[in-house]
Amino acid sequence: MGQASLTIFLYRIATDRYTFNQVPTVSQDTNGKFYEVPPPQSLNLNYIMVPYSKDAETELVYTDQLRDLFYNIPVLKGVNLANTLKQAGNQKISIVPNDPPMEKIHNLWTGFSQKPYRLSLFYDLVPVFIPGRNIRPVTMTQNAQIGSPEKVSEEDKEVVDG
Repeated sequence: MGQASLTIFLYRIATDRYTFNQVPTVSQDTNGKFYEVPPPQSLNLNYIMVPYSKDAETELVYTDQLRDLFYNIPVLKGVNLANTLKQAGNQKISIVPNDPPMEKIHNLWTGFSQKPYRLSLFYDLVPVFIPGRNIRPVTMTQNAQIGSPEKVSEEDKEVVDG
């Protein structure tokens, strides 16, 4: 086999429609202050992988090896998932094969000026969580009166009415 390389190109970032509409959470810091933490952005990352070699046979071998790799390891988790991704709330990221129609492949390859079509593999990483940015302080209710106004004592009414 000859000298070979692999190009991995992120060609699309899309919102994951199944997990994008999460609600914010409230967290408390070590000083007892409360903060509203926005939900993470939930993204799908679409990749094209192109093996390059001086001979077509080597490219086919590498393509086959890539398919085997992602068949045997269809999920990034544990030691295969970077700590920064774990800290962002990712417990696992699925590696999903994507077989786009030839028209889409053709349109994608025409974007690479003066590069002829090459045998390519398409995979999506789904979902990938990116932490929200706009953390806001919130005021939490410390005391609440539960019950109907008729059951409030005269002493409590004076405090409320003031």
